[in-house]
Amino acid sequence: MEDAQHDTSVQKVQEIQEQFDRSITAINGKINAWYQRLADNNGISMQEAKKLLNAQELKEFQWNVDDYIKYGKENKINGAWEKELENASARVHIGRLEALKIEIQQEAEKLYGNCVDEIDQHIRTTYTSDFYHTAYEIQKGVGVGTTINRLDPRTVEMIVCKPWAVDGKNFSDRLWENKTKLINNLHNSLSRMCITGEAPDRAIAEISKQMKVSRAQAGRVVMTESAAFANKARQDCMEELDVEQFEVVETLDSHTCETCGGMDGKHFPMTEFQIGVTAPPFHPNCRGCTCPYFDDEFDSVGERAARGEDGKTYYVPGDMTYEEWKKSFVDDGVSDEKFTTKRKSTDGSVEIPDIKFATKKNSIITAKQKFEDTMTVSKAYDELPIRVKQTLSDITFEFGWDGSACDIVNRTIRVGIGTSKAEIFHEVGHLIENYMMDQNVVAKYKEYLVDGLSYSDIMIKTYYNSIGEPINIYILTGNRFESEYQARLYVNKMSDALNIDGTINTDLLGESISEAFRKYMNNESVSDEVRKIIEGVVL
Repeated sequence: MEDAQHDTSVQKVQEIQEQFDRSITAINGKINAWYQRLADNNGISMQEAKKLLNAQELKEFQWNVDDYIKYGKENKINGAWEKELENASARVHIGRLEALKIEIQQEAEKLYGNCVDEIDQHIRTTYTSDFYHTAYEIQKGVGVGTTINRLDPRTVEMIVCKPWAVDGKNFSDRLWENKTKLINNLHNSLSRMCITGEAPDRAIAEISKQMKVSRAQAGRVVMTESAAFANKARQDCMEELDVEQFEVVETLDSHTCETCGGMDGKHFPMTEFQIGVTAPPFHPNCRGCTCPYFDDEFDSVGERAARGEDGKTYYVPGDMTYEEWKKSFVDDGVSDEKFTTKRKSTDGSVEIPDIKFATKKNSIITAKQKFEDTMTVSKAYDELPIRVKQTLSDITFEFGWDGSACDIVNRTIRVGIGTSKAEIFHEVGHLIENYMMDQNVVAKYKEYLVDGLSYSDIMIKTYYNSIGEPINIYILTGNRFESEYQARLYVNKMSDALNIDGTINTDLLGESISEAFRKYMNNESVSDEVRKIIEGVVL
């Protein structure tokens, strides 16, 4: 991204330098033509240069000035200069040298007017492009994306017109300041040519040199301002995405200065982001940039989630391009109907549907916690077998609950605040039991678990809920269970756990498959019966 921004700016510098070169040629031509028309064998004296234009010369001059005025109005060149031209056009007495100076200044005004317009547009494009690309790269890197509000042109205009440097000048001020100095130098060179009576060669050489200095200054403005507003875009984007810290990244080569080399790799809180102090550019033509800084605990993932305008979070493919991302999250927003991107399996043979995310209404979950929970769910999802992912095509993971649970009817997994991969595997196990398994197989497995058990094999444990209320949990103590959690019976009293004939009611074993799947996905030791049942469905 930084290389692309730098290359675009270099190209803009080349375009502006070409404009300067064309102006140098035009100015030199005007001076030569003026000199050839008026000079005698002894050159041109100041007295001769100050002579008034004759009637024909004045008429031609006024035609030219009228064209200059028309051009200025059409292209919105400096209003003050337009007023000077109108005054000059109305005059009936004007000297030859003054007329030449006006023609030369018109060339400079036109040049700088075009430069300001082009640099202004370039900076706006740079800011907008870097804002969106920063959002894309951040979301691509951390795995969570939100819909980005499309930048309003008026907002961008306010940003690029606001000075960022300590001297309070914006790029336009710097260019017009350079233009004023250049015009004064041009006028002085023309006057000196007439005072000394010499040929225009020296004046032309001086003017060319001055124009080349101004050309270099304009190029420096382009590179420095582009870097400043690229980093301003990154700052604004990182703040919108709640990034807490940023890092300085410098180009490290033989041209890197001591200041930039010393800043490379340093990271600061976003509250301390200040261009020229803690963030590039630190000097003219600075090549540094900024990026988000995250603790090592935030690992990137190969696939990522994105929240649409409807408030839901969407799981998007890891190979999603910037243009696809921009179309989905900036230009059009996201909806259930139109966001239908599919991902391919590792071998490319099977399409994997996206999954959706949402947040519980009135949840107290913090943005940071939701970020961490989304990462946990995403990583757990990455590890699921392809057939399971296909089954989850219309399942929503909903954040912000006190504890994780599976809503079978509404096809929603409620994600507990601070969840773990093991919890997610467990809840996915409920979906597998209800949507992928033959219920006869499930029933036989439950019968296998309770074979030989009776009323005396049920024990009671007391737990306390989130508000401190005691809850009795009934647990079977057979040796075929994968865990104590798998042996839970969901009843209000012990007698409810039995059938009429005194056997265990296996319909009350609500965790038999979910807990088995959790252990299987965690690579924990499981029985051959569990491995056979699970792999027979998910692989």
